[in-house]
Amino acid sequence: MKMCSINPCSSGFGEYQCSEFQEVCEEELDDVLRENIIFELGKDNLPDDLEDIRGLIHFQPARIFAKDCGEECKNINGDMGKRYEYFGIEE
Repeated sequence: MKMCSINPCSSGFGEYQCSEFQEVCEEELDDVLRENIIFELGKDNLPDDLEDIRGLIHFQPARIFAKDCGEECKNINGDMGKRYEYFGIEE
């Protein structure tokens, strides 16, 4: 199984790109899904402030998730950054 993080493209235009895929074992993925608040785009009901980015991702993976970072998303200055981190999975 492979996993990648998904971030905005540097070119902008509301598009996203995957980082390089990394091999993960099923147990690692289960830990991520169990220990965090995770939404699967296209399957779960999404919060109003979570953008469904399917179709905007270059080399889009088969499954796309968003992790709710909550307080973890504060930057070094204490300002809130992005609340959700996107990642994808290829099986």
